Amino acid sequence: MKAVSKENGAKSKIFFCFVVFTAVTLVLLVVLQVFFLKYIYRSIKIGEMREAASEVASAYNEDRFYSVADKASDKYGVCMQIFDPANGDRKRLSATVTAGCMLYDLSGNDCMTIYMKVLGSGKKVSVYDLNVTPERPGLRDGQRMQSAEISDFSLFSGSEQGNVVLARLIETESGDNVLLMVNAYLTPVSTVTGTIGVIIAVISVILVVLAAVMAGNIAKPLIRMNNRAKLLGEGNYDVRFDENAGYREADELASTLNRAASELSKVDELRRELIANLSHDLRTPLTLISGYSEIMRDIPGEVTPENLQTIIDEVGRLSSLVNDMLEVSKIQSGNVTPHPEDIDLSEELDRILQTYKTLAGRMGYEIILEKSGDGRVCADRSLIVRAIMNLINNAMTYTGEDKKVIVRMTGRESAVRVEVSDSGAGIPPEKLNLIWDRYYKVDSEHKRAQQGSGLGLSIVKSALTMHGGKYGVRSREGSGTTFWIELPRDFGSEITDK
Repeated sequence: MKAVSKENGAKSKIFFCFVVFTAVTLVLLVVLQVFFLKYIYRSIKIGEMREAASEVASAYNEDRFYSVADKASDKYGVCMQIFDPANGDRKRLSATVTAGCMLYDLSGNDCMTIYMKVLGSGKKVSVYDLNVTPERPGLRDGQRMQSAEISDFSLFSGSEQGNVVLARLIETESGDNVLLMVNAYLTPVSTVTGTIGVIIAVISVILVVLAAVMAGNIAKPLIRMNNRAKLLGEGNYDVRFDENAGYREADELASTLNRAASELSKVDELRRELIANLSHDLRTPLTLISGYSEIMRDIPGEVTPENLQTIIDEVGRLSSLVNDMLEVSKIQSGNVTPHPEDIDLSEELDRILQTYKTLAGRMGYEIILEKSGDGRVCADRSLIVRAIMNLINNAMTYTGEDKKVIVRMTGRESAVRVEVSDSGAGIPPEKLNLIWDRYYKVDSEHKRAQQGSGLGLSIVKSALTMHGGKYGVRSREGSGTTFWIELPRDFGSEITDK
């Protein structure tokens, strides 16, 4: 596997993304500054001129006209005058002259030229550039006047500075028109762009430093989790991940890894327990087989039916253990397909208890069978028989000194219930939900099953799940334990009655 370099780590990736984002943002700022700043500035300035003209025009026929004009001039930094084309009269509307104002240098002919252009354009408001040479101020015959609509950027002067006049027609009370002219000087933006360039350079450095700091803060929990995950991969299941990383995704990942570590710890513990139990179950019959075989080899008189039967029983026990291990493996891997058929659990229980008769008699066990109701169901015979035998074997292993086991079958409306009870020490309440787990055993002292492998509860759980049945356990410490299963009458159907 190719080693992952530090350059490809989370911190480097996050830092790179921050830097790219910063670079794109700064490029956009530079482009806007170099190519569009003067147009944006001009558009804003002309917008202010329109606002000033609108405020003044709305108060033209009122007593407050001159005060409104003076305030608008100061507010928007423009100079204004009224031109009456009827008599050529011009009136200043601003008390002070704004820097760069050229409006008051225009002659009467210049004002008439502007008036005629506005009138001829058919528009109420027009905007013009004033390009006046120092040697000859003022417009002469309109030769140096360029008409340009505010939205027509292609007609803007190539110069980044200029003098703009906005001309608006105002209708008087007599029905005639007067011309309101608003003039503003566009300040050169070259000095502004230079200042902005310096600011952008400073901001760039600050953003890169912040990107490095933020990348480290964001990546730190991931790096810490990665280091601890390596310990988890090495088999240290006690490692814990910090669930307070500061953002949701990292917290959820830490929580998931903590659960995974906990489950892996349980699995590892069950694995060690399984190996210990299987070693015990395998060693005992192998020791007996080896011991009896050596005795019969060395002492001819010991070749008796009883000794041979002991060897046969232990071989059968080994075979049962291996078969159960294979069965558990197949069921848990999903390789077992049920083959349902019509069976009568009442008859099956009679046959099952018959197989236990010899063992029960020899070992002193008492197995009592109680039946009521109809026991017919549709199920896989071998799986259900194996499940019931596992429950009986479990009860025989853990029953009390009276060695009594009770098997009950109850036929219900939509299901058949089978219960297996023992008189043993019972199971603590906190462990009742754990006994169905794979390889779990209640006590630390392994008990050798009287018949079978002792791995049966996981087979019971899997078999009932495949049939759509139910399973459970009731137990009180000191009062024995009862395991029960319920099979639906029809394979895979839902159990409706209690």
